Amino acid sequence: MSDKFLLMTIGLPRSGKTTWVKRNLNPEDVVVSGDEIRKIVYGQRFWEDGETLMLAISSLFMRMLMEQGKTIIVDECNVTRKCREPILEMAKRYGYYAIGAIFPTPKEECLRRADITNDDIIKPVIERMAANYQAPELNEGFDELVQVQPDDRLRLLTAHIPILGDSWRCEKNVLRALSL
Repeated sequence: MSDKFLLMTIGLPRSGKTTWVKRNLNPEDVVVSGDEIRKIVYGQRFWEDGETLMLAISSLFMRMLMEQGKTIIVDECNVTRKCREPILEMAKRYGYYAIGAIFPTPKEECLRRADITNDDIIKPVIERMAANYQAPELNEGFDELVQVQPDDRLRLLTAHIPILGDSWRCEKNVLRALSL
């Protein structure tokens, strides 16, 4: 098994992906987030005309991190196979163990969260992504798929080997989900 790891979040906008990543981030983790890249480059969270450039920047950033063997968390919606494919192909090319973290928050809850923050712009995006959602499968190139609940904790550990089950035990910067 590889000692290089990539965790890809999968879920609708407002499903809790970024909140979960921020709560569980370790100092040695590197987060790649299209939203953050857009804010830095365009000064806003989305600009349709800039998506091609954002994807190129994200891909280059990930490639540079993979060449260094960094543990990477891809904090994106990744709701379709087409979105996940280039990331998983790159991960395999660099010998990464790829984990898909599925955030099963229902569309209605995501829309409610958008209401609470008065984020009307994201509502049609949530609707569209929910309609186009493709459940991830191992045959896409994932080594492991896990469903993340809001209170799950993720820790990077330096001992053990991944074991499927209620929690993960891992070797060398592998992710471990702990329900606390």
